[in-house]
Amino acid sequence: MARVTLQISSPTTATTTYSITGGSLPSGMTLNSTTGVISGTPSTVGYNVSGVASTFDVTATTSVGGTSVTPFTIIRKWTDGSNRTQAAPNAQYIRSLGITTDGNFWLQPTGCPRPFISHCYNSIESGGWQLALRLQTNITANASYGQNENFVSSWEGWGYGTQDQIENLGLSPVSTLDADAFSPSFAYSSFSDVMVIANDSAQIAKRLGWRHTTPITSMLSVTGLKNTETIGNTVLFGSPTTWLTSLHVRGDTSLMTGGTRYGFKLRSDTGSSVNSRNFFGGIQGTSRESQTEHTGHYYCMIGCGRENSNSGQWGGGIGGCYNSDVKHRMSGHWWNHGDSRFSGADRTDCFFGHAVYIRLP
Repeated sequence: MARVTLQISSPTTATTTYSITGGSLPSGMTLNSTTGVISGTPSTVGYNVSGVASTFDVTATTSVGGTSVTPFTIIRKWTDGSNRTQAAPNAQYIRSLGITTDGNFWLQPTGCPRPFISHCYNSIESGGWQLALRLQTNITANASYGQNENFVSSWEGWGYGTQDQIENLGLSPVSTLDADAFSPSFAYSSFSDVMVIANDSAQIAKRLGWRHTTPITSMLSVTGLKNTETIGNTVLFGSPTTWLTSLHVRGDTSLMTGGTRYGFKLRSDTGSSVNSRNFFGGIQGTSRESQTEHTGHYYCMIGCGRENSNSGQWGGGIGGCYNSDVKHRMSGHWWNHGDSRFSGADRTDCFFGHAVYIRLP
């Protein structure tokens, strides 16, 4: 909100009125004719990346005949993410300016020490989406089924809460290239909406999205810092309970139906509901080989879940832990079919590359 108070010297018995006599105020702002206060929130109408200047005169007239004309220029400039000094608080603010192009924008959420540049989608699903993390297509895990790889369930990055920790990994969140990416948005950006989308530009129609009624402080708060499920409330698009039919996958998915819920840290079948099998995941500061998380059983960090032993029903997603000590980057489980195995396919290689974007409506 802008506020300007005008004053004019006049006899103490005189009254003063104020008026616009040349030019015009920015849309969304008003002049109080009695007090001389200009206030209001400038409208985004007429948005321009270079800013918009409004020039006008304010005439103060006293009851005894004195007048004074004061010229003003108000320059409206928005934090539109176009450069480092104009870093936006989130991608949704950029979209609110009427920007519908996808690309890389500068962001600086509340609490984040420095601006950073990240890819945002503004042309699909109403826009306002900013990248949180991305898994590349080559997601086959090798050593200990991915024990030390990015985005497996025991990955210590799930507990990273500082910009330095995230950026020091060198997983750039710029562009839509089919490569691992990790953005400070993970630790600093609040959100309600989640989108999982294929990296392949020819396959981005393969995406799913959901909404949480209560805004979430950060993705960190529901992965590395929370040991219970955070379940989504509303389907936005696609089918969040049926990842195998909504996303870009390998192999035959015709026989597998979906889970019953979607969100973060979700259990994948009845075996994971046993109290002794509490799931943790992403606990930083401890050996990946000895994390308490190893007592977990059939769950994922981001995905869909269920509570049954239906052999035709699938549960899983990103950051999976299956059969206690088997770690995946993106995969799943269904009862009596093994750990996320498609016929003839490596069990750790069911999905092509996908990214996770978030949005605060």
